[in-house]
Amino acid sequence: MIVELSLIIFSLVMVAIAAIVSKKQGPEFMISMFVACIVLAAILGSKLFQIGPFVVDGTIVIFSITFLLTDMLSEFYGKKYAMKAVWGGFIGLILAIVAIQLTIHLQPASFWHNQEAFVTILGSSWRIMLASIIAYVTTQHFDVWYYDAIKKFTKNKHLWLRNNLSTATSQLLNTLIFSTIAFTGIAPLLPLITGSYIVKLGIAIMDTPIIYIVRIYFRK
Repeated sequence: MIVELSLIIFSLVMVAIAAIVSKKQGPEFMISMFVACIVLAAILGSKLFQIGPFVVDGTIVIFSITFLLTDMLSEFYGKKYAMKAVWGGFIGLILAIVAIQLTIHLQPASFWHNQEAFVTILGSSWRIMLASIIAYVTTQHFDVWYYDAIKKFTKNKHLWLRNNLSTATSQLLNTLIFSTIAFTGIAPLLPLITGSYIVKLGIAIMDTPIIYIVRIYFRK
C-alpha cells in the first residue's frame, strides 16, 4: 500500500502546487495540468494493479485528480474556465488515442524488436477507446455543472459538500458508463464497478483538505 498511497499523495500535492502557482500565472496553468492528466490517463490505462482486495486500472489516480482540478477551477475562477479545461482535455484525449493507434501501425525499424511489447502496452480495443471517450465527455461535463449547481444552491457555503458530492456522483457515473461499455460480456461487472468506485471515493475524500488549503492561500 505504500506505493499506492505515495502515488495518491504525490498527485494531490502536484494539484495543490498547480493551483497555488495559478494564482500568479492564471487559470491556464491548471487547465494545462488537467489536459496533461487526461493524456497521461490514456497511456496508463493498460496497467492493472491491486489496492487491497480491489483490482483497478492505472488511470484511477490520475483521472480522479482531474475532478479536483475542475472543482478548483470552478471554485476560484468560475464555471467557464472549468469547461475550457474539459474541452481541452477532450481534444487531448482524442489526439492521444489516435496518435497511439497510428503509431502502433507504423512500420517498425528492422533492428527494433519491441513491436509486440509496444502493442501489448499501448494497444486498446475499440470498446475501451469508445468507453473512455463517452465516459469522459459525460461525467466531466456533469461534474462541472453539478459542482456549480451545488455552489449556487448553498450560496457559496459548505465547500466540503460540493467538493465531495459532485466528485462522488460523477465518479459513480464514470465507473458505471466505462465498465458497462468496456467490459459487458468480457468480465464480471459488479466486482469491477464496486472496487473501482470504492478506491475513487477514497481519493475524493482525501482531496478535500487540499481544496481547503488552496482556498486559504487564495484568500490571503
